[in-house]
Amino acid sequence: RSVDNIAQGRRVVIVDGVGYPAVGSICGTDNAAVAAACGRMIDGSKSRVPVPVLLVGKSGVGDAVDSFNLNATYFESKKVPVLGSV
Repeated sequence: RSVDNIAQGRRVVIVDGVGYPAVGSICGTDNAAVAAACGRMIDGSKSRVPVPVLLVGKSGVGDAVDSFNLNATYFESKKVPVLGSV
């Protein structure tokens, strides 16, 4: 509800995640679960559309590309859209 309150009247709200996408997964609160919980409500239902994710990655080429692919795949497997990476 806090994100819903902050989002009132705003076009963009940034919610900062921590670490890798699966951080907290052992207790069911990974970054994908947070993105789903912070999503907007679907009209006439109690379901939410997950907020899209912008990944912040490492500099360079090899490891940066591999890390993006691994992290993006994790979010996509949880039905959380990935906007891209910076």
